[in-house]
Amino acid sequence: MKKGIAALVGAAVAASALFTACSLPSSVTDYLFPDEKDYTEYSGEKIEIENDEALSLDLDWVAGEIEIREGEKLTVTEENLKGTYYPLYYTVKDGALCVKFCKSGTLGRVIDGCSKKVIVTLPEGMNDIKVNSVSAKVYVEYGKKLENVTVNSVSGDVTASVGKVDKFTSDVVSAAAVIITFEAEEITSNAVSGNVRILGDPKEVKTHSVSGDSHIYAGNKDLKSVKIDTISGDAEIMLDGTRDYSLEYNTVSGKLTNDVGEIKNVTGDKIEIKMDSVSGDLRFMKTAD
Repeated sequence: MKKGIAALVGAAVAASALFTACSLPSSVTDYLFPDEKDYTEYSGEKIEIENDEALSLDLDWVAGEIEIREGEKLTVTEENLKGTYYPLYYTVKDGALCVKFCKSGTLGRVIDGCSKKVIVTLPEGMNDIKVNSVSAKVYVEYGKKLENVTVNSVSGDVTASVGKVDKFTSDVVSAAAVIITFEAEEITSNAVSGNVRILGDPKEVKTHSVSGDSHIYAGNKDLKSVKIDTISGDAEIMLDGTRDYSLEYNTVSGKLTNDVGEIKNVTGDKIEIKMDSVSGDLRFMKTAD
C-alpha cells in the first residue's frame, strides 16, 4: 500500500508540473503555432466548410467562450467580447478543421485582456473533437456519434453533452467539468484541483486528480467499472440501489460512507469500483426514486 500511494503522489506531482509547463497564460508567453502560412484570417463572414473536407475539429482558444453545437454544416463564427479585437485564423489540414485564437506570433502582452466567443456547428458524420482552452469556458452539445472527444482547459469550465462517443478525455487544471454522454465506451478525467461530474451511460469511468473531487452517477445499466486516483480529492458515487458492486478502497486517512443501504432487486453484473487516495473520502449515495 505504501508503495502504491508513493507512486500515486509522484504521478500527481508530475501531472501538476506538466499542466503548469504546457499551459502558461497568454500574458506570459507569445501565441505561436506551426505552419502559420497555411492559415487564413477570419474575414468577419461565417466560415463554411464542405462536409467531406473535414471530419475532425481542432480548436485552440485563449479567453472568452467556446460553443460547439450540432448543425447541418461545418461552420465557424466569432464575436469580440472584450479588449482589442484580433481575428481568428483557420485552415483545413489532413481532414481536420484547425481554428486558432489569433495570428501566430502575436505577443502575449498584446492579446492579454482580449476575450472572444467562437461558435462552431458540426454536422452529422464528424469523427473527432479536440479543444484547447486557457481560460475560455467550453460548451459542447452534440447529439450524434463521435469517435473521440478531448477537452484541455486550464481555468475555463467545461460543460459537454455528447450523444454517443467511443472515448471522452477531459484534462483540466482548476476548471470544473461536467460530462454527459448517452452512450460511451470510456470517460477519462484528469485534473489538478478542478472538480468533475460525470453523468450518462458510460461503460468505463476513470478519474485522476490531485485535490479535485469526483461526482459519478453509477446507476446506468452499462457501467462496468469506476477507477478513481487522487491525493486529497473526495469522491461521491451515485447508485440506484439495484446494481451491486465490488469495492477496493485504498487510503491512508480517507473515510468511507455508505448511504445506499441494502442492494435489492439486483440487475446486471457487479460494477467494479476502485479508489486509491491519501486522504480523499469516498461516499456512496442513493439516487432519488
